[in-house]
Amino acid sequence: MNTAYWILSAVVAVIIIGLIARAVIKAHKPKPVTGAESPLGEEGGAITDINPKGQVFVHGEYWKATSKEPISEGESIRVVGNNGLVLIVEKIKKEG
Repeated sequence: MNTAYWILSAVVAVIIIGLIARAVIKAHKPKPVTGAESPLGEEGGAITDINPKGQVFVHGEYWKATSKEPISEGESIRVVGNNGLVLIVEKIKKEG
């Protein structure tokens, strides 16, 4: 009887430690950032020519984009706003 009590106690302790470890790991995971607000201010690149519409790659994702000025494929861009899920971008001016 005494051995069964110790085995049961050990199993319960392992389950409790496992639940606590799971809660700690879950609490430390970063929350995902989604929606059109997430790339605001981010820099990326034009995948296609943007005149006035095109496609950009920002923060690891492809987005539809629009711009007031023509932007050539491959140029660096900055996100300045959004219209739904379409990003409003501007060309990053090169210094010098």
